[in-house]
Amino acid sequence: MKILAMIVDYKSTDDARHLSVQLAKHAALLKSSFDLKIVHVDNGNVPQVQLSDGQKGLAIECLATGGNRGYAGALNFTIQHYQDHAHRSHDINRPNHAQNYDAYWLLNSDLEIEPDCLDHLVQALTENPQVGAVGPLVYVFKKQNQIWGARGKVSPLSGLTAMTDWKPGGRLPKWSYLPGCTVLIRATAYDQAGGLPEHYQLYFEETEFCIRLQRLGWDLWVARDAIAHHRVDSLKAGIPARHFAYYFIRNNLLFWKNSFGIPIWLQFPRMIYVACREVILPLRRARNWADVGDRLKYLGAGIVDGVLLALNRPLKFENKLFK
Repeated sequence: MKILAMIVDYKSTDDARHLSVQLAKHAALLKSSFDLKIVHVDNGNVPQVQLSDGQKGLAIECLATGGNRGYAGALNFTIQHYQDHAHRSHDINRPNHAQNYDAYWLLNSDLEIEPDCLDHLVQALTENPQVGAVGPLVYVFKKQNQIWGARGKVSPLSGLTAMTDWKPGGRLPKWSYLPGCTVLIRATAYDQAGGLPEHYQLYFEETEFCIRLQRLGWDLWVARDAIAHHRVDSLKAGIPARHFAYYFIRNNLLFWKNSFGIPIWLQFPRMIYVACREVILPLRRARNWADVGDRLKYLGAGIVDGVLLALNRPLKFENKLFK
């Protein structure tokens, strides 16, 4: 199996370098049977990312997207680049040289990955041909007994999503999604689903993508023996980050409209609950009122832009808030 591992880096270069080196060393140590290419994806950093000596020594590659394309956009760009490269490199005298990738490993930069994590993910794809995507059991970083998530639950009736554990492991039930911070996707499933949805920029792209896969007849799978640790940068300061306060609420509105056809006006009562649960209540941990006011500003902007986005109208705040 040939795997393309992609670590998306936007203002997280040190973390991305560390993770890429970690993955390369794990693969060399375990002498895994699969072919792994690791790419450090520079998603619009200024100045442009340069590979460290350690990365160069481990044959890690760097690809610049030319601007911040969002998480899904950066991944789609990278996959397309390497697909095109494989086609251009075709040589009948070296039939394996241009082999397309069998799976894509999507990775946030704020992760620590256990050495045999990828082996277990690959095993799940290999042994279960109907599995379109597989994810590990994700723990909160440096909290060995605190599970961050394995299965995302989608509840169309309540209009809520939630990251939970999945103790049985294996196949997920209908209306589920895998954590987008680290997921291995079968290339044929990725192609059939039309790639990752790019209209979100951040948050909910993996949710819509997984719903697409299930509707196409693909299974989602949790490999509990595969372990990752997530630093959860969206709550690094103990309160929701600005990008979370804006994008999570904005994209929540768009997701339910796109995936389940729920009109915007019908979503407002549920949106208020989601805003309170995900942004407003966690602000009780804020150290000062300035932070509270700042996050509420981003929350309000996310609500306005969420309505505009769902109505296919120009956004008012995104470019002002995130230059």
